[in-house]
Amino acid sequence: MGTKTLMTVEQFLALPAEQQDGYELINGERVLREDMIGVARTTFAHDWLRDTLVTEIRIFAKPKRLGIANAEPWLQLTSNETCFADGAFWDSAHVAQIDRRKGPVVVTPQLTFEIASPSNSFPELLKKARFYQRNGVHTVWVINDDPFEIHVFEGKDRFVVRPGEKLEAPVVLPGFSLAVSELLFPD
Repeated sequence: MGTKTLMTVEQFLALPAEQQDGYELINGERVLREDMIGVARTTFAHDWLRDTLVTEIRIFAKPKRLGIANAEPWLQLTSNETCFADGAFWDSAHVAQIDRRKGPVVVTPQLTFEIASPSNSFPELLKKARFYQRNGVHTVWVINDDPFEIHVFEGKDRFVVRPGEKLEAPVVLPGFSLAVSELLFPD
């Protein structure tokens, strides 16, 4: 049985671009993300939902100068792991620490969200939510489309919100409230 060669983020970033493209670094191991090569393996509805969430957070946060939301950020949360989130939010204090000309972003966001897609199953995203929380993300939203529900990981709490209810993040985005039904793909 062969041994795996593990690497640090620095070693990963030193690789030629073609050896980074389409890969994340998980527990020191390069992991191919097929949805990051060529045509993304998401759906139109997935992309619409991601963009809607980022837009709603931006509309809420910008006038209050609370921070910045971004779609598809490349994150480094540990010394040997990088990943892509569907979306993330950093409060103003943390935005000031981001080197916006370099990737991956090494400043931990306060909120991330993931949406189930052909390349990321719902159970995989639940594991990713726990990874985010272990590494300092306060609030994580994992969105499943069938049935449509949002699993909220907030500090030590975990609960589900569904159409007819409100999606909120009182610690990270005080006052933010969005009807879950607004996130359903329009008919």
